[in-house]
Amino acid sequence: MYPICLVITIFYSISFSLESKEIFKKMAKITIRVDPRTGVTYFPREIRKEGFVGQIDGLSNALTFTLIKPGTKLRDVEKSLRIILQDIALRRQQGQE
Repeated sequence: MYPICLVITIFYSISFSLESKEIFKKMAKITIRVDPRTGVTYFPREIRKEGFVGQIDGLSNALTFTLIKPGTKLRDVEKSLRIILQDIALRRQQGQE
């Protein structure tokens, strides 16, 4: 029997790579599975390619967990979260509750 996994879903659609200074289209959402017994987490290759490797900081509250790519400044995190909020509002308007 497979262990039950906690699933963290990261939503994003259009992203701006600070390193390459390019705007590119990403997948609509990424699902990260966490084994509840061991805490082992798998990050998809697309996420690792963007620099999410090694020790990754995060900010959390009761409902969400924001992963922050190493070396990212808080003002850039704030800009990114504003884009995500706009994307969530658009999804809600389209009935994707």
